[in-house]
This record gives sequence, structure tokens and C-alpha cells, in this order.
Amino acid sequence: MNKVVYLFGLVMFGLQISLMGQTSDRPSPILISDVNIFTGKDEQVTRGHILIEGKFITRISTEPISIDDGQDYKIIEGGGRFVMPGLIDAHTHLLFESIPQMLAMMSDYAYLNLYAAKAAEKQLLRGFTSVRDLGGGALTLAKAIDQGLIVGPRVFASGAFISQTGGHGDFGLPTDVPRRQGEMSYVERNEWLL
Repeated sequence: MNKVVYLFGLVMFGLQISLMGQTSDRPSPILISDVNIFTGKDEQVTRGHILIEGKFITRISTEPISIDDGQDYKIIEGGGRFVMPGLIDAHTHLLFESIPQMLAMMSDYAYLNLYAAKAAEKQLLRGFTSVRDLGGGALTLAKAIDQGLIVGPRVFASGAFISQTGGHGDFGLPTDVPRRQGEMSYVERNEWLL
């Protein structure tokens, strides 16, 4: 199973890199040939070929797929490896998943976003093509991925944490003094700005 996820992540990473490098309005088609295809709709695995045009899979076939010779396209030889739909991580915190908690709490948000960009790329390489970020300021990360500045999965970001005082999303230190109504900590200000 790890090989399946790794291959899919690698294919999706290569696809995203190739799409980022495209300057024309219509990217070149990608043909993934000779792969075992698991659709997730049933338990069947089919040996075949996949044609990707733009951001969409337009054809899956057990017969070889022919493409117009005049059109520039990329071929990925699958060599019998497995391809499956992208995974979805429904609970993640990309800004905090790859960094020790105390370093995250004491660091500048620009620094944390560099960590988050690396975490997003790792998610994609593990086969996750969509993630739901449930707090931690991933709105700018999602925008950077959407604009092709960095490589990562689709990010559905909630923005700031919603938590009670002392709860899972409260990063205030025990030594913090009570604040006046409406004052926000550095972490809170950055979560709302991101």
C-alpha cells in the first residue's frame, strides 16, 4: 500500500510541476500508460492507461490511447505500478504539523509559512490531493498553492482556531496576564490576518 500511495503522490507531484511550468492557456496532455488502476468505486483493479488534459482525467482505457501526433504531450510509463484517486485528509494543521510546538509558538509567521509549504508538499507526496486545515492560518498557504507558487494539495482552510480558553486551540501561556476585552495576542492577530 505504501508503494501505491508513494507512486500516486509522485505522479500528482509531477503533474503539478508540469502544469506549473506551462505558459500557454492549454497545458499539454499527459498520458500515463501501463498502470494498475484502482478507482475506489469497487474492489476491482484494472490494467490500463490514463489521459489527463488540463486539470481533468478525460479518459481511462484498457486499450492503448492514441493522441494527435501534432500535439505536444508528456508520457509517463507506469510499468505496472498502481494509480488510485487522491486521498483527503479531513483534519490537519499544516502550519503546525511539522514543527515542534514551542518553536511554533515562539516563531514569526513568515518562518512558520516556510515550514507549512514543506508540509504541504509532503502531504501531496503521501497521496493527499485535498486537505481540510482546521486552524492555524493556512489561508495564505492555500492561496500560494492555488497560484502555483508552491506545490501542495488543495487546501480548504478554516482560518483561525475556534477554541475555549485553555482548550485545544488556545496557545496562550500560563504566565500571560488577563487581557482587556478585544486585545489579541501575536498568534491571534496573525491567525486572523492570514
